[in-house]
Amino acid sequence: MLEEAEKLPIEYDEDCPKLTPEQLAQFRPVNYVSMEERAQAMRQEAELLAGFRQLGPSDKNTVMAVVSMAVTAESVARREHAGA
Repeated sequence: MLEEAEKLPIEYDEDCPKLTPEQLAQFRPVNYVSMEERAQAMRQEAELLAGFRQLGPSDKNTVMAVVSMAVTAESVARREHAGA
């Protein structure tokens, strides 16, 4: 399939214009390390959500309660740190 696509001519249009050398020079390499980190985070998020779903139909309320506790704890920790 890819071999067939390579044989097709490139068709430029207003949504996909041909780039000038100056525009092409603006491209930068992709940071694959951060992409892998993001992929790992997405896997962890999926595992976390699956765990909440196992708690039953009130999983949204449970998620909100946990987030609320985390935000409150972070706020308290910041106030304590600022006062130290």
